[in-house]
Amino acid sequence: DPGLWRYLPDPYMGPMSPASARALIDVANQSDHHSVRAITRNGLPVGQVRLEFGKCDTGAAELSYWIGQDHRGQGIVHTAVSKWLAKPESGTARALYVLIHQDNPASLTIARKLGFVTSGQDGPWIRMDRRP
Repeated sequence: DPGLWRYLPDPYMGPMSPASARALIDVANQSDHHSVRAITRNGLPVGQVRLEFGKCDTGAAELSYWIGQDHRGQGIVHTAVSKWLAKPESGTARALYVLIHQDNPASLTIARKLGFVTSGQDGPWIRMDRRP
């Protein structure tokens, strides 16, 4: 979904098949600084949730998430992220933060529902923090 990428810091990589999405998640999970999970519907990946550790010096992990256009507005991301953060392996004992583009109100709403509060802004990126 090229429209999704306007809210992401990385450039659009082009269409992704289910197999290439799974391979990308597997590669990310081979590192000890990422934990990535696919959000699936009917066995197919429709989004992603990720924790990245060690990106900032505060010890907080960065949470990121996205969902394909056909699946937005259905509460899928909130449900998936809530369930994942409740699992011990997700690292919920540490502080979390999200960086959300200021023009992405849906993502801001999800973060607030997950208990994140705004702590600052750098250019178009709003930082929100959540403590365990």
